[in-house]
Amino acid sequence: MPSAYTPLGFNKQASGENENTWGEVLNDEAIELIDTAIRGRTAFTLSGPKTLTSTNGVANEARSAILHITGGTGGTVTVPNLSKPYLVINGATGAVTITAGGMTTASVAAGETAQVAVDGVAAVRKVIFSDFDGSKLRDVGNPSDPQDAATKAYVDSLAFDAVDLPGQDTSTDGAALFSDGVNAEWRGIDVDDVLGAAPISAPSFTDGVGVAGGLDVTGVVTQTGGSVANVDAMAALDIDFSLADGHTKSISTNSAFTFSGFVAGKLQCALLTLTISSSAVPSWPASVRHPTSVNPSTSLGNGKHLLGLITSNGGTDVVLVVLARNFS
Repeated sequence: MPSAYTPLGFNKQASGENENTWGEVLNDEAIELIDTAIRGRTAFTLSGPKTLTSTNGVANEARSAILHITGGTGGTVTVPNLSKPYLVINGATGAVTITAGGMTTASVAAGETAQVAVDGVAAVRKVIFSDFDGSKLRDVGNPSDPQDAATKAYVDSLAFDAVDLPGQDTSTDGAALFSDGVNAEWRGIDVDDVLGAAPISAPSFTDGVGVAGGLDVTGVVTQTGGSVANVDAMAALDIDFSLADGHTKSISTNSAFTFSGFVAGKLQCALLTLTISSSAVPSWPASVRHPTSVNPSTSLGNGKHLLGLITSNGGTDVVLVVLARNFS
């Protein structure tokens, strides 16, 4: 059996061949080349395509363990289609693509050192470690590119400094997050929360103002033109003073009304348009007071009636007056 070359080009001598020179051939065409395959370096500049030499039995470019692109603008390096790892050092100003002639190639960015593997079926893959098995990346620099990873310290410096954030649910909708440096909470924004802000003094509005969630005014309000308010078509029997100034309700059986939405120390008024049928009789909480100490609503009878409800002490006393009876 004659001598043959291995896929990496080492001379595998047959028995009886190279008499008296067998050791010389072993040293030059096998051992020395094996050393190059393990630790050798092929250095070259690259500004375009390059195919590495791959001759058998002698030194070549493709056999080295390290491919060192020392300069140039980058390009494509074609290696033999043999299963083999390479360490690629890219000193070019542009990316270097390693290919074995197939569709799958590996790209090494400018300034990067990376390991690539040729699988022997025309594919070259870059070695990327994606599972660190609990290990950590340390001594990572601050990000500068939008796709760069960020360290915990970098993110903390841009967000919060060791403050535990509270959870979110439907009750935090529209709320703002506040922190005193130790504790954080969700709540609405007050004037005192805005640096440099102050209460509005003597504002003037044209063409109307819409305010959601309530408005506190200190001082006299001068208004030119009319005002409008929501009317609450009540589904149940609770009159919510915080929901609207006007309410409508129809009853056909005796009905006990309740109150809610009071604010302590504030004057609150509500108008109730009450439609009665089947001689139903309304009744009220014990806090209701009547100008004549006689409940006039018990004798309203069928029809549409307009009632006024007024409190100035947070609902402790609610004055009820009949403003109109049986109107249409």
